[in-house]
Amino acid sequence: MVCMSFQFLDHTGRSDVYRCHPEGHSFTADCTSLVLGQPLINLEQDAPPNTKKEPLPIAWTKTRQGNQNRDSKIVHFTMGSAEDFANDGVRRLTVNAVYWDIGMKAKIDASRSVEIVGEYKPLVAGFSYEKLGAKPRKPACC
Repeated sequence: MVCMSFQFLDHTGRSDVYRCHPEGHSFTADCTSLVLGQPLINLEQDAPPNTKKEPLPIAWTKTRQGNQNRDSKIVHFTMGSAEDFANDGVRRLTVNAVYWDIGMKAKIDASRSVEIVGEYKPLVAGFSYEKLGAKPRKPACC
C-alpha cells in the first residue's frame, strides 16, 4: 500500500493511493483502469510527484458473472473520504459511475452539474475520537 495524495485530473485529492495488485505484477487483466493516481512525496497539494513510485489505478471497472449467470457491472475507486467529495472531479466520477452501472450510460453528460447543494464542510480524515465524543474499546464479545 502506498499512502500519498493522488492527482485527479487537474485537481489534487487527499486520499491515499493504494496498491490493488501485488508489487511486480500487472493490474488484473479482467479490470479496466479508468484513472491512475500518481503518489506524491507527501500529502500537501503542491507536493511534487514521487517518481520512485509508479502510478496506480485508483478507479476501475470490472464485469463479472453474478447470481443466476447474469453479468454484474462493478465500479471501484479508492477515493471516498469526506475531503475527496469536495473535489468536483470525484463527484463527477461517482455520478457517471452510477449512471454506467445502472445502464444509463446515455445520461452521462460532461455539462451536468455536480455542484454541492448547501454548505459542505468535510472533516479532516483521521480518528478525532475526542471531538466526536467517542471512546474506542474492544467489542463486548472479546
